[in-house]
Amino acid sequence: MNVWIADDEPLALQKLNLFLGQADDITVEREFSDGVSMLAALLDEHDRPDCLITDIQMPGMTGIEVLERLPYRLPIIVTTAWEQYALPSWTLNVTDYLLKPYSRERLNMALSRVREALRLQSLDKAHPQNILQLKSQGLTMPVDLSEVACLEARGDYVQFIRPNLKPVLVSGTLSAFESLLPDTDFVRVHRSFIVNLHYIQTVSPKEIVLRGNKKIPVGRTYKDKISLFSKNPVI
Repeated sequence: MNVWIADDEPLALQKLNLFLGQADDITVEREFSDGVSMLAALLDEHDRPDCLITDIQMPGMTGIEVLERLPYRLPIIVTTAWEQYALPSWTLNVTDYLLKPYSRERLNMALSRVREALRLQSLDKAHPQNILQLKSQGLTMPVDLSEVACLEARGDYVQFIRPNLKPVLVSGTLSAFESLLPDTDFVRVHRSFIVNLHYIQTVSPKEIVLRGNKKIPVGRTYKDKISLFSKNPVI
């Protein structure tokens, strides 16, 4: 993974280089100490990083100003010593936000998000209809719908449940997300649940059992709809 880093503090760059140097799959190709030179490099169509790690407060142009002018998307980790900059950075769909001083473990967590984003980006190019861009806790997360077993309404939020991955909690209604899902793969079974048909193991009059033995209630008004998709009709 080709990473560019930017910070106007030499010690901060040194620390970041030290942490990144401990990862076998990361190469720090370029370093910047101001936003102007970083933006100029990012606008070069022939030389782009896989990931950008940038401080916010820098001379000439802030990290936020650089991101606002960036005409394409890539995984970005924002760092700053000032917590009040968290909100504006989140509005720019950054992959993660690190408050200084951060630990190597916290940086590794952010890099894991970057690796997942890059994996899903490559998948998105091959199968764009399978990827849904979700905003969770201020961060944009591409989610592979084939990895989602079901969606569950939780008050003003919807939880995307992925058996082998951490659930994703997103603000919104189940009905709003239902319109974004392919109806060949997902079906509403309850006022609080949408299930992925490919994860269904068994269907009974009152519940659906998904792979991993997760039990989902079947709403009375959705009973006939479930029968159309099930190998075993709901009685």
